[in-house]
Amino acid sequence: MDRRAAALAGVLAALFAIAPSAPGAAKTPAPSLAAAARLLERYRTAIAALPKPANMVFTYTEMRADPQRIVTSSHRVYRDEAGEQRNDTIELNGTPLRPPLTQTYQRATWPYYPDEFAVPAAEYDATLAGVATVDGKRAEVYAVKRQSSAPFSITELALDPATALPLRERFSVTTRDCDGQGAIDFAPSGPYWLPTNVSVECAPSGSSSGGYKHTIRFADYRFPGAIPRDVLHPIGAASQ
Repeated sequence: MDRRAAALAGVLAALFAIAPSAPGAAKTPAPSLAAAARLLERYRTAIAALPKPANMVFTYTEMRADPQRIVTSSHRVYRDEAGEQRNDTIELNGTPLRPPLTQTYQRATWPYYPDEFAVPAAEYDATLAGVATVDGKRAEVYAVKRQSSAPFSITELALDPATALPLRERFSVTTRDCDGQGAIDFAPSGPYWLPTNVSVECAPSGSSSGGYKHTIRFADYRFPGAIPRDVLHPIGAASQ
């Protein structure tokens, strides 16, 4: 859990509210407690067997805000099955970077996969909270409470009844400097279930100057059969 907290501590933005039903729309009845328990079991089975792409290329846009400034950037990422990654910053504050600023590094685990936000029965209690619409899809929503305190905790789990996979999860994260609340959305991309948005808002302890916000939006996922090494490690790239 410390690894997740460290990965998400630098990802600080406003939460994405669960969309209400359209005015006048017929209310969807909540599932029975037995059906809700079955969906949770299906979720835990599905998340344990979730396939992951061997290689992927994607883009993301990022917004970081603090009391003094807002910084936006756009990136293209190449990641292979060994965890080798190349990150090209292709735009900064609306200005294209030509050539892009390229960094390469190795990250064995990508921290945004759905199983990084798993809610195992041994660690969490989950209670059905109702039915909602998340990104246009019906979701069954569970209030989630971690059984012991930790720097990172899931607080809400919204599941797609058709796949038993998460559409949205809310979480809390505590660091040395501030306490944060966040959310991450997931959706299908080809045969995989991947993040579309992640956001966190952090309030510094004892500060009256405002907080920190950070949002990432993922897009354009592709899954090549292989990524050549000279693409992952171009000449002149900075290494981390």
